[in-house]
Amino acid sequence: MGAARLVKSDPSQMQMSSSGASAAPSQPTGGPHVAGPFSGGLPGGGVWRWIADRRSSPLRLRTAVGLTALAAVLFGLLGAYGVNRRISAVDVVRHSADQLLSLQNIRVAVVQADSLASQSYLVGGQEDPAKRAAYLKQIGDASAEIVRVSLQLDLGPAQTDALASAGTYLNTYTGLVEQARANNRQGFPVGAAYQRQANDIVTAHIVPLLRTVEQGQRAEVDGSLVKAHRAGAWLIVGGLIMLIVVVAGAVWLARRFRRIFNVPLVLAAMVVLAVVVIGGAVQVRAIDRADRAVAGPLTSADLVAQARAAGFDAASQEALALINRGNGGANEASWKQSSAIVAEALKLACNHDPDGCALSKLYAVYV
Repeated sequence: MGAARLVKSDPSQMQMSSSGASAAPSQPTGGPHVAGPFSGGLPGGGVWRWIADRRSSPLRLRTAVGLTALAAVLFGLLGAYGVNRRISAVDVVRHSADQLLSLQNIRVAVVQADSLASQSYLVGGQEDPAKRAAYLKQIGDASAEIVRVSLQLDLGPAQTDALASAGTYLNTYTGLVEQARANNRQGFPVGAAYQRQANDIVTAHIVPLLRTVEQGQRAEVDGSLVKAHRAGAWLIVGGLIMLIVVVAGAVWLARRFRRIFNVPLVLAAMVVLAVVVIGGAVQVRAIDRADRAVAGPLTSADLVAQARAAGFDAASQEALALINRGNGGANEASWKQSSAIVAEALKLACNHDPDGCALSKLYAVYV
């Protein structure tokens, strides 16, 4: 073989040849060769590579991690929302129950004041100073409570108007009582008419108006209890979503990588389950306490307050029957009705509180 030599055949080309052999084929000119769109590369560039990578395990793992994180955030938000709703509903129950008792105290104070006024009128002349002081105290307490409750309650238009009207009628009532007292001290029979009108103001206007507001507060208590019960579902729903995501991820990993148990996912499922169980138990206990408070002490106090109001009304009707001097048939019927309300309310209170049973027995002896 001869030595290789460079043969210059053209100013722009150089070819290598050797003696006794054919010349080597020429190499293409220009830059490096680049494959066309269908010469072995991915069609469409980056978009097609992303579509192809969707089936890859790393992308699926990243997707599973993202879904798990999203489910965890959703679980936390739903749980916090449910707890806040439950706390808010229980607070409303407590506030409405307090205001219900305040409204009943107003009604009892008004009816008690009317019974004291009727009994004092029956005596004639100068009334008992102790009863007069008790009457003024009950009227003052009722007026102050109407103002306080009006400022604290979030009432609807109907309840606001009812409470304002009750306050207006209370002022009218006290004016009629003072006219009855003035005529009674001078021995004028017209004083009895003023006293009857005052009692009509209480029984036909003030008490029904206060009952309207009371009924609104009872509805508020019941509605808030229902909301408190429903609030616990948010934690359960969030926990179920989180568990579904974790279990689905564990199943996918088991099929993809032949791993029956994934320790982090098992621990995550246990933590979620523990949070749901413990959080649910805490909510159930809190709602159960509210239920028992409403069904027990609040219901008993409600019934006893109704019995007290009916008892004072019965005392007023008894005094008015005597004031009317033989024309008290209507007052006698009202007394029987009020007495029956007392007996029924105390009987129902006995089912919720032992003190109601004791009061029921005492009233049976009194009647």
